[in-house]
Amino acid sequence: MGADHTPLEHIPLFIKAGSILPLNPAQRLNTQQDDCRELLIMPFIGKGQADIQIFDDDGESFHYLKTHFCLFDIHLNCDEKTINLTIKRTGSFRPAYNVLHFRLPKNEQRILWVNGKPLTPKCSILLSDIH
Repeated sequence: MGADHTPLEHIPLFIKAGSILPLNPAQRLNTQQDDCRELLIMPFIGKGQADIQIFDDDGESFHYLKTHFCLFDIHLNCDEKTINLTIKRTGSFRPAYNVLHFRLPKNEQRILWVNGKPLTPKCSILLSDIH
């Protein structure tokens, strides 16, 4: 026990099924515009449901105290054939990004539906399409 060696770049990250993690795509330059937010979806292996909230604001002020924020209410519903997301957005803050990109685990074969529509292979939607 304790004899296994793992390089730091290979440390596993355990994520609970039914979770959604907001990620920033890797940027080569710090001057690149933040025009996309990625959501890593960790669906249930079989059936399952979860309600998730993702909060965003300007990251600099206290304006979020007066509804100047963006809140995504997400309902995740999985079955054997599909992964369904229902996303609603509230708040007056408009993030710099205008695209939500969805990423599923590498071997996930189920069809991803967002707000009643199947997603194309690129798995992206415009933020303006979420109300």
